[in-house]
Amino acid sequence: GDYAASLDALAALDDPAAGELSARQRARAANIRGDVFAYTDRDPDAELEYRRALELLPDARLSREEHAVIEGRALGGLAALHHFAGEHRAAQALFAQVVALLVPIFGEYHPDTIWARTSLGSVAYAGGDNDLARASWEQALQTAKRVLSEDNPEVGTLKNNLGRLLLEEGRYDEAEPMLRDAAALLAACFSLPGGVLRA
Repeated sequence: GDYAASLDALAALDDPAAGELSARQRARAANIRGDVFAYTDRDPDAELEYRRALELLPDARLSREEHAVIEGRALGGLAALHHFAGEHRAAQALFAQVVALLVPIFGEYHPDTIWARTSLGSVAYAGGDNDLARASWEQALQTAKRVLSEDNPEVGTLKNNLGRLLLEEGRYDEAEPMLRDAAALLAACFSLPGGVLRA
């Protein structure tokens, strides 16, 4: 959470005394800078860094997998910026691009794919596309339960999202067990001894 220190550490990489960085290292650093700027509400700077990461990729000598990780992270960062700006269609298109990039390389069960599908569902929901939101969250939930385990907080969040969507659609019999599971799981994951929830 010490973003100023993070930026100082990244700036040190630009010091000639640190040695010449490869395109791979510069692309990774750009994505990290983008994240720090996004977390500190410096969205224009974040966008520049994510775009810089993408521009560096053609010159980087990377495996197919590493290229996909860096590209997916940059595109996901841009998608999140659009989402938080209320530009849900643009965010949805970018997250769909991330899913299409990751699935052929890593498959459905990679944590990055689960994150991308979950994010796609969230921006679809925010943009009013409930069908895509449901499909994305359902697929992410099935894979998350296998990869992360049934009692992982991500599973609880996905159950909560789906339960809420079902509730809004008036499908109460389906929504109630989903929301009860989510509440119990999230309370167990985020509580201290004695049942006191963490702030």
